[in-house]
Amino acid sequence: MRSNNLLEHVYLCLRKYLWVWLAPMIVGLLISGVYNKLLATKTYTARQSLILRDDLLGDAYKPSRFESQESLKSAQETILEIARKPQVVKAVLDQLGPASSFSFSSNYPSIETIEDVQGNITLTAPNGAEFGKTEAVVLSVKTVDAERSTKFVNLLLDEIDSKLSEVRLLRLDSMKNELSQAGANAMKSLEDSSQRLQELEKSFGAEITTIRGLNDPQGSGGFDLKINQIRLEQRQAAAQLSS
Repeated sequence: MRSNNLLEHVYLCLRKYLWVWLAPMIVGLLISGVYNKLLATKTYTARQSLILRDDLLGDAYKPSRFESQESLKSAQETILEIARKPQVVKAVLDQLGPASSFSFSSNYPSIETIEDVQGNITLTAPNGAEFGKTEAVVLSVKTVDAERSTKFVNLLLDEIDSKLSEVRLLRLDSMKNELSQAGANAMKSLEDSSQRLQELEKSFGAEITTIRGLNDPQGSGGFDLKINQIRLEQRQAAAQLSS
């Protein structure tokens, strides 16, 4: 009976002070609707699918294939790092210009704008696959306008390709320097070995011709002639002894 009285009391209070609790709720809903309609910033995401391949020749080179899973993941992480670099984002924003909702200023893009855009750039694997396990990736950019998002992705791809070309050239230059240094060391080692060989040959004097003849399996130098002559004399002496 007490429970019924309590529920009845609550109902009567709500009915009596209807506008006390209903008015704030209506005002809150109206403010929320106006904010979402006029003030809230809408975002649009543009996506571009990419297929990665390794175009640097290696010992185990296969066309368009990475040597290992680690090299594939490293390449994808490199692309994401380049895409989020402040210099790359600034270059794209300089070409794209400020959005219509921004007031143009001489210091555009600001550091804050660049940092906000960096957080809206992602690189993921398609269809829920694990990042680094597939050569296909999806580059996504989120902005306040659909057309702006599309332009941003296209400009960003151009900047990424340009930066990757620089990285590729730096890597090739590094490989070239390493190979040149290895070739120079090999030539120096060859010259040292040739010098030691010449000094060793000089120490043999007149016998150098005989020693060189030992390395020729088809040769019949003076040393071979002497051995054959000694064997002939040995056979002749054996025949005389037998007589």
